[in-house]
Amino acid sequence: MADYNLVQFVFDREGLSVGEDVAVMTCHIRETVQGAPDILPITDQGRDDFVGDVSNWWGIVKGHVTQYVTFREMRFYDVPSQAGQDMGDPVRIQGVALPGTGTSGALPPQVALSITFKTAKRKTWGRFYLPGIDRASCDDKGRVMTSVLDEICGATHALTRRDETGGALVVFSRKEWTHHDPQQIQVDDVYDVIRSRRYRQPHYRAQLSAG
Repeated sequence: MADYNLVQFVFDREGLSVGEDVAVMTCHIRETVQGAPDILPITDQGRDDFVGDVSNWWGIVKGHVTQYVTFREMRFYDVPSQAGQDMGDPVRIQGVALPGTGTSGALPPQVALSITFKTAKRKTWGRFYLPGIDRASCDDKGRVMTSVLDEICGATHALTRRDETGGALVVFSRKEWTHHDPQQIQVDDVYDVIRSRRYRQPHYRAQLSAG
């Protein structure tokens, strides 16, 4: 049994463009039990609890994700006890198959919202990048609306809580091969750009002789 799991959130983007690849968001989790040590083996119950937390998270976040992007599944991998070892196949694949519910239209697919997990040491902060943000999230000056930030930040707290038994999101250090618990969640009003999420090819090119 592993002390940590890497979790992939897989988002299907076929609704944006046929043949488009998936967007993947990753985090690590550890098992939390009241009154127990920080490091415990991850159990099926811990994974079950984290799936439930993610369901609650997505229930709020999906309102700010375009209807053309679908949260397809979660994939859990056991993290080896030391660096240099292969994680192998997923130990669990949890189907989700729930699309976003934002109906205002999609922003360009390389636009993402960064959610930062601030730990006690600046060098060990972590983040993930939420894809598929809808146009209604954008104010008239090109920033993310504060109401959207507050909702997503509040929803994300369900993933990091350590005062309950279950699986909790942590920042995993590959250099130290251990975890750091988030002390604060931060969501900025500046959109990020993930170049690898751009459309793979254009559907149309406007061209005109320059002569």
